[in-house]
Amino acid sequence: MPIVKRIFILKCESEELCHELVEKIIENVPLREATYQVQGNVIKVTIVGLKHDVQNAWSRIKELYRETLRIKRTLSQRGLKTIPVSYLVKSIKRTFPPDVLVLALTLKGSKAEKRDNEIVTNAEINNVILTAKKIADAIDKLKFRTKGTATKKAIACLSAILNIDVDEIIDVLKKLELVVEEEEKVKVKKEWRSVVKEVISKILSKSLEV
Repeated sequence: MPIVKRIFILKCESEELCHELVEKIIENVPLREATYQVQGNVIKVTIVGLKHDVQNAWSRIKELYRETLRIKRTLSQRGLKTIPVSYLVKSIKRTFPPDVLVLALTLKGSKAEKRDNEIVTNAEINNVILTAKKIADAIDKLKFRTKGTATKKAIACLSAILNIDVDEIIDVLKKLELVVEEEEKVKVKKEWRSVVKEVISKILSKSLEV
């Protein structure tokens, strides 16, 4: 099968967005025989390869292009915005439990809920990304220290809300007798959401200092 060379054009709202799109394409659709040239508000994509491979690559690039523009327009809106979980995962380069993010954003004072594979919230996008990153960081640190997913969720959620290291959160939970130790690991004694809400309630009522 012969090798073909194809040139494709993508239009952007600004040159800055064009450069951002090129970075996303290179990161998410790695192609050995492809070059990208930004000329003002236009991206010139040149792909060399087997015809079938070139067509598949272009389809993936167009899909990423449409998703990026759609998210950009959504995030520029005021009020409630819909953010795909996949976008947040790509932003922090790690996975995280969406239900933990929703509770953290809610207890930090924002509206938030999960619908299918999207987060609907009025929180600023930078705050959403930062909170998701804090949750992922906390879960990484808890890898061998907790028993059960619920315990990881409770500690990670509190760590993200209070901006406190997981060690301090574990100490607080022990002090409040909300965890037990099993096989040198901590485990929450209640449903993880109720644990988080109880701690936050005690802080707000000033019956607990952290």
